[in-house]
Amino acid sequence: WPSIPSFAAHRPRAAARARACLSLMRIADEGEAMLGVLGPADAGSRRRTRAVGCHRLRALPSLLVALALGCLCGALIGSGWRRSMRRHVAQSDGDGFVGLRGEVASKAAVPTSTVAPSAQRRPTRGWALPAHNRGAAKATNATKPSEPNRAYVMMAYDPPNAPPGESLFGAIAMARALQRLSKYPMVLLTNTTHLPDGTDLTEGLKKLNVKVQAVKEVKIPGAQGWDFARWTVAFWKLQVFLMTDYEKLIWLDSDATLYRSIDWVFELDGMWAQRDDWFCQLQQPGVCSGLLSLIPNELDFAGLMAYAAQVGGTLTGGDQQVISEYYEKVVNMPIHLLDDVDASFGQCTGLAPASYLDSAEPLMPGSWSTPAFIHKSGGWGNTNNNIYSNVCFSQNVTRQRYVIGDSVINVCHFNPIASWWRDVLCQAINILGAKLDDTESFCSDDCYYHGTNSDGSPCEGGHAFVLDGPLNGTTGLRDLPNLLPILQSAGEPAPEYLVHPIPSARTGGIAATLARYQSFNTTDWNCGGRCKEGGCCSVEDCKHLCFDDVRYKPTCHSQEFDPFTMTCDLYRQLHATYYSEGGHSGPSLGDSIPFLNAAFPKAPFTIAAHIRSGEPSGCQDIIAWGDGQGSWMSAEFRLSEGGGLLYGESQSSGAVEGAWKEVVSSGLALADGGWHSVAVVRLADGNVTLYADGALAASGVVNVEPPVGLVPMARSARVAHTQDCVFLGDISGLQMYGIPFDQTLLAAIL
Repeated sequence: WPSIPSFAAHRPRAAARARACLSLMRIADEGEAMLGVLGPADAGSRRRTRAVGCHRLRALPSLLVALALGCLCGALIGSGWRRSMRRHVAQSDGDGFVGLRGEVASKAAVPTSTVAPSAQRRPTRGWALPAHNRGAAKATNATKPSEPNRAYVMMAYDPPNAPPGESLFGAIAMARALQRLSKYPMVLLTNTTHLPDGTDLTEGLKKLNVKVQAVKEVKIPGAQGWDFARWTVAFWKLQVFLMTDYEKLIWLDSDATLYRSIDWVFELDGMWAQRDDWFCQLQQPGVCSGLLSLIPNELDFAGLMAYAAQVGGTLTGGDQQVISEYYEKVVNMPIHLLDDVDASFGQCTGLAPASYLDSAEPLMPGSWSTPAFIHKSGGWGNTNNNIYSNVCFSQNVTRQRYVIGDSVINVCHFNPIASWWRDVLCQAINILGAKLDDTESFCSDDCYYHGTNSDGSPCEGGHAFVLDGPLNGTTGLRDLPNLLPILQSAGEPAPEYLVHPIPSARTGGIAATLARYQSFNTTDWNCGGRCKEGGCCSVEDCKHLCFDDVRYKPTCHSQEFDPFTMTCDLYRQLHATYYSEGGHSGPSLGDSIPFLNAAFPKAPFTIAAHIRSGEPSGCQDIIAWGDGQGSWMSAEFRLSEGGGLLYGESQSSGAVEGAWKEVVSSGLALADGGWHSVAVVRLADGNVTLYADGALAASGVVNVEPPVGLVPMARSARVAHTQDCVFLGDISGLQMYGIPFDQTLLAAIL
């Protein structure tokens, strides 16, 4: 007989015939034995004769007679008798089968560190031929069958010396879900022995009805065709086919949760799997091995490995492609697919038709078709290649925070399955008795639902405010109807919101700045009438000037007196009405900077920023407003053609001649690739002054009345009758003030 892989791969029909023949032979043997045709002593010799007959097609009449006797016996005894099934190995002497045994004839031990390729354990003269229902339950006696040996199985692997990752926490959460929903245990394949607080994982998980086994590497035979590194570890799940102590297993990926019992899947004939429907098209024909029922069998493991070696680099779909194609193309037993309402990806939740409704009825509104098995929670953006595909089935709350306008929310509060996953994880951690930093804040209701501890202190240390400050909103901004798409507010995860690096940008201003706005040389002053020639002023006189003089008292915040130069400096605190760190802008309109909640300021006002651009041609808006409807009404502060400065306004929503008024500089070349400070000061009477690098650049007049009806959302691009003039470069520290600045104050903030 050929070796296992080559026979299974190249003679699948012969293999199927052999399996069927042996199944008939076992039925016949059991029937004969029960009717006394065979005694215990000669049963083995009769089986050997039948084995030879299966191969050479001999002894067919006796086989049929025995089969009839077995069927008659079964009918007489009825459901009170369940036959005992055994796995057999047929050994060959080169001419045919010469023996059948209850266990694999030569079973090499799998190395503890590596599950060896089939070459290490391939028999040279024997081949295991289990029946289709391999691993069926054994009965302890003829009248009282034992519970089938079934289990769920998962894997959680972390690199050596690395802390437990999300796969382990996912498995722990699933263990608690199974403890609540299933009557079967769970087996966890892992390389983790202890949690960070010292909790023994093996002993702790026993409380959750989990048996821990060491995970083993399954080396991919030949080349691999996939690009995702995580799929290499996922390939290790093939080792579950070697867990022949179990009649049947259901594999569950660790990035999933169970919402209803699926114990009924154990009762289904054949193998069953989740549908591979990442884009929620429903009833898709592909296999996803995130959920997979299977009957462990060493022959199938060897066949899977041989098939993987044969197709090599064409396997772009990871382990699930190997499993699916092997059973369809080699074994000729395609894997059955569960309904979408039984198992699907998290982003598809609620889309599957409710199976309990009459087909003529409309879909039930609301979440009435939540899958039993939910694979990943879903998340933000293109979840194929970012860290947000499973954002809510995770204890990492920083990835769950989203920024929408000036609101910070936990987006998982909008996902009802997220609450279920959190509950089962936190219950499991409590049952284990573990004290872990990773789950301490996550399992605190104050931290999870309000964002801070009950005393207001941060739940996480060392993070930016949006990651550990209080949650201050539910959905954030409400957009106006018919708003231009480019102005519509869109939330993003807090970590993405914080990552807008400008490699060599200056820090820019801050929300409140202490600025010197008056400086007096008191050398000749006769302070308090104490000295006609001057020179008698003191720090007390400087304080009086700041806090008591009606000219400076309203604005003076503090003072400083230098007795050597006799100088009295007065300082005021400047509060920005708006401040943005800025970021990189361009090249496309979608890449322009959104200035969220940036309402067009009421005159008088000052707008200042640091800019850098290396593109001198065309218009480049530093900040611009529109009415959101795409009309001609706008206000723009920008670089003009050649790198000059321009500020302009239009009150009219239509293309009215003369409605646009602007002030523009001449002779400037700011688009030279270097950093520059720029500012515009607009007074209530329409007078406008432009500054560049602290110097006066231009002055002029626009309309007295500013535009009315501009939406409180600006961008570094024109958002009026056209959407263009994108700023090409970096903008840093853009700030607005409700007062007109002079050069002295501009120097203080820039």
